[in-house]
Amino acid sequence: MRNALLLLLAASTAHAEVKSKTYPSGALAERAEMTKGIRDGLYEKWSDNCQIVVRGHYKNGKQDGMWTLWTDDGAKVEEGTYVAGVRQGTWTFYGPKGEKQTQGPMVDGYAQGTWTEWFAAGGKWRTFEMDHGERKSDEALACKANGGEWKIDYEAGEDGCLVKGKESGIWTGYYPNGAIRWNGNFVDGYRDGHGEERHPSGELLHEGVWALGIPDGTHSWVSTTGKLYGTSQVTSGTGDVHEFSPAGKHTFDVSYLGGQGHGLWKRYYDNGALDEETTYDAGKKNGPYRRYHIQGELALVGSFANNMRVGAWAEYYENGKVKWAGEFDEMGQKSGLWTQFSYDGQLLSSGYMRNDRESGPWLYFHDTGNLEATGMMEDGLRTGEWQFYWPDGRPWRTAEFEMGRELGPGPKACYAIGGAWVADAKSRKLGCQVCRAKDDDSITQIATGAWTWWHPNGAIEKQGSLDGGKQVGHWDFFYDNSQPMLAGDYDAGKERGGWQGFYRGGQKRFTGAYESGTPSGAWTSWYESGAPLSEGRYTAGKKTGAWTYYDRSGKPEHVTY
Repeated sequence: MRNALLLLLAASTAHAEVKSKTYPSGALAERAEMTKGIRDGLYEKWSDNCQIVVRGHYKNGKQDGMWTLWTDDGAKVEEGTYVAGVRQGTWTFYGPKGEKQTQGPMVDGYAQGTWTEWFAAGGKWRTFEMDHGERKSDEALACKANGGEWKIDYEAGEDGCLVKGKESGIWTGYYPNGAIRWNGNFVDGYRDGHGEERHPSGELLHEGVWALGIPDGTHSWVSTTGKLYGTSQVTSGTGDVHEFSPAGKHTFDVSYLGGQGHGLWKRYYDNGALDEETTYDAGKKNGPYRRYHIQGELALVGSFANNMRVGAWAEYYENGKVKWAGEFDEMGQKSGLWTQFSYDGQLLSSGYMRNDRESGPWLYFHDTGNLEATGMMEDGLRTGEWQFYWPDGRPWRTAEFEMGRELGPGPKACYAIGGAWVADAKSRKLGCQVCRAKDDDSITQIATGAWTWWHPNGAIEKQGSLDGGKQVGHWDFFYDNSQPMLAGDYDAGKERGGWQGFYRGGQKRFTGAYESGTPSGAWTSWYESGAPLSEGRYTAGKKTGAWTYYDRSGKPEHVTY
């Protein structure tokens, strides 16, 4: 029995060869269990932001067992089982935000049998049949035969055929409970022919005819019992349309003139409150625009010209205070002076835009209202000299930037390893951070390279280097009057070698040495006056042998340890 156990352990050890690759920051990029140079066992891969993006298993060099993929942002993409490198069994696929989208069986690498799909909001939509990777519905097959692609919009809850990128044939929209919400025919991307809307319970809500995307003739909206909510008439592309929700509330008020959108269009919230007002002329957005919060407060105001934002625009919080304000040029791009404010009206930033990017002088503010940083921007990136300030408004530091990156040996070394140069005035620290993936797939940030901390009064508190979050090399500590407090070296977060300590007035306080974080060898200390205080030796962090202590008059006392 004992020999069998030893053989099992030996086999396990032989199998457990693990090969890893890292990014310049030291973060894991890839890790694989190997057997004789072939992937065999757990395989993992991370993006450079330390997000796990692939986890699965290999057997004799082929994918085998459960596999999961994520985006660089951590949204799940897909998960399921491989057998000898081929997808088999239940697989689940996810939408762009990691929401479950479809799930069903894979047979020999192809979707087969009954699958289930969900709306982006999370509700179950329906089941459908797949055969050798193809959706087996009459509509999808007809779409393919017509040279099209069957398109499903899980966010909007709609499906239909795209031919050369344009809607074609019957399209259908669905309620969150899976019931049909609307359907209609499309020709070359335009709604054309008969269409209808239904109540969530299935009764007819609205029906009418469209021509080239515009309502044509009489359109009617009714309740579940057939009570008329309203009718609209469009003749030869001219008329007003008033649309209603299943509850009988206004949803849209639109107007057409000569087959094109015209006049003031209004959209409403489900409770009937006005949502937005858009002015149209000759089928394009032209003129004033307004959007409102659900309680009626103004949310956004500006103007359009030929479907592009132009002139002065501003967005507002629910409390009526400005969120941001700025101008758009004739090409619809941000231009000129732009400002941004907090919910309580505090100015957050102010500066100039050109071609939708920050260009020119900019000012940023702390939440205290005091200036945080000021300097020049070029194409959305910091450039030239920037001045930074503490939250109380006092100057902190000056730094040079090029193409959005701070210059200097510290930042250069940080960027070279893919780190983030952190300048945190609130925490009063400056240095480089790199990410690390944890065993539970969460991500932590650790400090590395040269770091500096400051006292609340703006004087430097400590300076030194970190490696993996641990102190290394020489460190200096200071009082808030800028006088030195401590100086010495670290190794992996523990003091080593000679150290010195000082009083607040600058007088020497002690000298001594450390070994692996514990005092070692000869140590001497002094009073603030410079008179001796003590002298002796440490061994493994403990006082040993003869020690001498002096009172303030200089009288010695000898103690043996």
